[in-house]
Amino acid sequence: YGMDYRVEWWAGYDAENLYLCGRVFDDQLVAADHPAGGREPDCLELRFDRDIAGDLVRPDPADDLSVWLVPATTGGRELRLEISAADGSNRRTLEGGRGTVKIWNDPALLKGWEPWPHPGPAVGYLIEAALPWKSLGLDSKPGAIIGFDLFGHETDIEPNGKPAASVLRWAGQSNPGGQLRLGTGRP
Repeated sequence: YGMDYRVEWWAGYDAENLYLCGRVFDDQLVAADHPAGGREPDCLELRFDRDIAGDLVRPDPADDLSVWLVPATTGGRELRLEISAADGSNRRTLEGGRGTVKIWNDPALLKGWEPWPHPGPAVGYLIEAALPWKSLGLDSKPGAIIGFDLFGHETDIEPNGKPAASVLRWAGQSNPGGQLRLGTGRP
């Protein structure tokens, strides 16, 4: 067993956008343009529940949605932003969203992971995205509490050439899922 994947993330907001930064530690980036990535590329999925009484474990397409932050190319900086119902249906481009991917190979960022052998050229990647509240159908009111969860979808290519996929969930077994509270700007 080897640890080859972890995600650190930060969020901020203003009246127009929700901002997300995710630092992904991954020994193999399998982007959407990879032969195996077309089916299950590495990506971050942000799941929102517009009705906090809803249940993220059993998505309700009427009030739950997912936003997918997908590295489009293995060596590039293009980030595909997609939105869907929480069950993955009706997946399409997120209107007005923008984002970037930066590949890095800096052992200093590993902080305690040494020695960490990794077969790929990259140690990880940084995702930055601005998601318009309007496109999400959410309100940016300070103090609001939104149902929220973050999933790290990770694919590695096994020695036999086949993809092996796994999912890391931020909110774990919490029910009905995690929560994102918008700060009021006051201490």
